[in-house]
Amino acid sequence: MIPITLFFSFFSPQEGPSLLPPPTFPVTWERSVQLPDAWSGGICRLDEEDIAVLWHAVRPQWASSDQALFAEDLGWDALARFLADRNGWSASLAAEAAVALRPHSVLLRYSLTRGDALAISGSEPIQPGFPAVFGSAQSRSVILDFDVEIAQQTAIADPIGGLQYAGLSMATYLLPVPGVGWEAEVVITGARFLENVSLNLGCNEMSGMARNPSEIYEFQATTLLQPGLPVDLHLPGWDGDLVLRLEADARVPASTTRVGSVQVVVAPGLRTSGALAGAVENLQGHGDTWHTSSGILAFGGSSADALAAQAVAMAAQASHSLTTGLSFRLTHRDEYSSQAAAVRGPLLADRPVRFAHGILALSIRDWDVEVAQAARIPDPRMDFLYRGYRGSFLPEEKAVQLDLDFRFDDLGEPLVLRLADSVAILQVEGDGGSTMPVVRASVDQVLSDRMGLHGYFPLSSDGSLVLERQSRHALRVEVHCGEK
Repeated sequence: MIPITLFFSFFSPQEGPSLLPPPTFPVTWERSVQLPDAWSGGICRLDEEDIAVLWHAVRPQWASSDQALFAEDLGWDALARFLADRNGWSASLAAEAAVALRPHSVLLRYSLTRGDALAISGSEPIQPGFPAVFGSAQSRSVILDFDVEIAQQTAIADPIGGLQYAGLSMATYLLPVPGVGWEAEVVITGARFLENVSLNLGCNEMSGMARNPSEIYEFQATTLLQPGLPVDLHLPGWDGDLVLRLEADARVPASTTRVGSVQVVVAPGLRTSGALAGAVENLQGHGDTWHTSSGILAFGGSSADALAAQAVAMAAQASHSLTTGLSFRLTHRDEYSSQAAAVRGPLLADRPVRFAHGILALSIRDWDVEVAQAARIPDPRMDFLYRGYRGSFLPEEKAVQLDLDFRFDDLGEPLVLRLADSVAILQVEGDGGSTMPVVRASVDQVLSDRMGLHGYFPLSSDGSLVLERQSRHALRVEVHCGEK
């Protein structure tokens, strides 16, 4: 029986991506209603477009429809067919054996603290291969844009409503590492509403919008859990650093499982590390090897035991931890902006660490004017202002892929536009006729200050890296990756 994980939130039923960490971007009503439909049997089916409009930086591996998910039933069905073929079993007996190989639940204890203040904590059973979300969130209704409609003599602005979220939530996704423990991907998202200000479109045809500013926070990383051994991760936060503690209580996943004449190894970490294809190619050259795209491997014949042992060793290597640290500080010479953050803890090699922190607000960037026979109306094009950072790094034993982007948007005086003069549209004898009025609009004048650092950098012999750049900004980055 799969344990049920409860997520308590303030979403009303039709509003809610309660199976997801709350989005940090505002989402339209239409999309917010569609999000729960992306789930089927505990599996999420979002495409890249969906993910990109939900979060600024994080990309949970379980959220993408392009990923071969470990919990996918097709993998276990395919394993049952393999077992039936190799052992001469009936289909029902093979299916029972495949189900019995599914990983056992794990009792997860977790806490997220900021200084002495406890933000999130709890303990509950988690089923490997199924994401679980903890925390709470609230939402507010916002207007995100207008979609103008125009006919021969009539034009109207149709408001596009949406939801903006606040709160703090954490999603965990466990995958077994045979004979060792569990990979634990953690995704934390948070936001808080800031004092609202009006957004003047400068257009008589539509008004009433607000900038809806919010402070957003995101973090994603993957660590290794072993029974009874707590793991502490030190993360950047919005009011001081956060400390995430995770501890798993369960039996160590079996290294191998013999089913009739077949040895089975459940090693989804080979996929998440990108090592599955190479491992399978190596093993197939030495004997009867079968696998699913999610990392379930099975071996038959006289070499089954040796191949299974080799697969277990490959899985352990693919899920090994590095004692990882990343810190950076960016300071503007005029000292009007400064950004600093630090990440420390045991993280899995070859798994991306992603993070973002900043202020997000709506902005009017452009207009597209719609014209009919006797009507016209400007159609706004909205965008987001951002003040903060977004980044990722991929820790390896000898190098690190590092991507950092800093962006500081400020508003100057809006550009007031006169799009069209008044135009007479009807002349009737004895009647003065009527006119289409002057069309005006305004555009935000955004002053954007940006700096980025991107590259694949080798580490020194002691696993460290220091980068410094000086221009109008002073940027210092320190990285350390070493064996746990």
